[in-house]
Amino acid sequence: MAKELNINQEEFCRKYVEYGGNGTQAYKEVYKCDDDTAKVNASRLLTNANVKKYIDELLEDVRNRNKITVDKIVNEYAKLAFFNPADVFNDNGTVKDIQQLDEKVSSAIKSIKIKEDYRYEDGEQVFDGHTKEISFTDKKAALDSLGKYLGMFTEKSKLEISGNSEKPVTINIELTDD
Repeated sequence: MAKELNINQEEFCRKYVEYGGNGTQAYKEVYKCDDDTAKVNASRLLTNANVKKYIDELLEDVRNRNKITVDKIVNEYAKLAFFNPADVFNDNGTVKDIQQLDEKVSSAIKSIKIKEDYRYEDGEQVFDGHTKEISFTDKKAALDSLGKYLGMFTEKSKLEISGNSEKPVTINIELTDD
């Protein structure tokens, strides 16, 4: 990095990126201080133009190394938002094997729990099958993220000022989120 940052500032920037933008945690680790001090000083440090520039360089490096693009992120959100849970099942209602699921469906799966079921027959424990529990990612959250990215959910405001020299001024403010 440029000579404008000292060793601790450079390390703060690296930790900031490593911790996903958590300035307080990054500051605490580098400067060995309490939460309150870290919160205040991290906030102050993040206003430093050279610190911001180095963080931007580090983030750009991460994006380039991992080939992260806006298109890839939007595509992943679209997979989560528009998958059809019915695609997890065969025509007879049984759950498909994981290898049979296409990428759009499998990427929307949050977790799969498989439990072995047993029954007792003549005092003996006999395997009776599996119970499969499938959890999916939050479609609404993915749709909200896509909508925000596309500018669909902008806050609108309306300001009315009325009055004259005889009456006090009345201000009505209406905020809507369409």
